Amino acid sequence: MSSEKPRDASYATAVKDAIEQFRDKERAFLLTYKSPKPEYDDRPSWYYAAHMSYYAEVLFVLKGVKPCVLFASGDQAHTQAIIDTCLKPVLEQFDLLSYGFRLQQITHPLPRLRTRASRT
Repeated sequence: MSSEKPRDASYATAVKDAIEQFRDKERAFLLTYKSPKPEYDDRPSWYYAAHMSYYAEVLFVLKGVKPCVLFASGDQAHTQAIIDTCLKPVLEQFDLLSYGFRLQQITHPLPRLRTRASRT
């Protein structure tokens, strides 16, 4: 027997409110994001909010269109900060985990790149 809540009208309301809050939190976070290598980054301040947003992907999962969202970027601290600052509080506030969703961190070591010099 499943202990998940049914995805009924109250779920639809929770999703609407949750995704709006997540969108706003994420936008505010991304508008203040600073590249870890500013000397190589000449993008305008709105670039990250326009191109690194996950809220639509999260909405697709909550609506059942997609099975999952992969949060990934070249900056692990940035990705973790979005999850901790924006997503987790919304999941908790709207009790979305009780509808069968889960937040799963998948980590693995990156392969060590071999250079030409290390092969000899």
